[in-house]
Amino acid sequence: MSRTGFSAANYLQVLRTPNLYPCSMAVRFVPTASDAVVRYVFAQTASDTIGNNVLGFYMHSGNMTPVRTAGGGGSFGNMPFKPTLNDWNHAVGIWPSATQTKGYLNGSAGSFGDTITRNPSGVDRVIIGCLNGGNPSTAGTMIADAAIWDAVLTDDDARTYMAGVSPLKIRPASLVAHWPIWGVGSPEPNVVDSARSLSIVGSLSKGNSPRLLMPQGPRRR
Repeated sequence: MSRTGFSAANYLQVLRTPNLYPCSMAVRFVPTASDAVVRYVFAQTASDTIGNNVLGFYMHSGNMTPVRTAGGGGSFGNMPFKPTLNDWNHAVGIWPSATQTKGYLNGSAGSFGDTITRNPSGVDRVIIGCLNGGNPSTAGTMIADAAIWDAVLTDDDARTYMAGVSPLKIRPASLVAHWPIWGVGSPEPNVVDSARSLSIVGSLSKGNSPRLLMPQGPRRR
């Protein structure tokens, strides 16, 4: 399933101090408007703006794109792709270092953006669905199947996720967080690290399920 009903007061959050680089993130989402979709970020504090000490996905010039920001400056991965409204989209962002950002959306790969050093400091949480209390996901947006790796995913890894494969089957040794976001429990469990489940701030509703490829076990003869 998924979660929906995000607003400035209603979102998902877990306090954690991540290893920022290298890092890869993935998320599935249904946007309902072109001006604002999913917010999925490492942030310094709940009140941080997009220009201060965050690493994650954001909207930039109408495109879903990965960003890294620090000290009031931001760098955007070159991912000139617009998500499909009112349908499931699949995004992957990778951050090999403080000078590199790259994004993928629905099977298409962007290129690395600028090489300006942006090294977020004081990062202590993951927030899904909102940032800075004034930049929530659009009403009706659904978010599901979020994951974080402490490694740089390859093009093949990213396309495997975007094809609907579970993060559990992609670089499992480097997978540090996987929140299926089933929409039926509180908190939303992290299936690879039970101490880092997502708390619901405010209230959220259960949304529809993305199209996923379910792994099959061995066939019986």
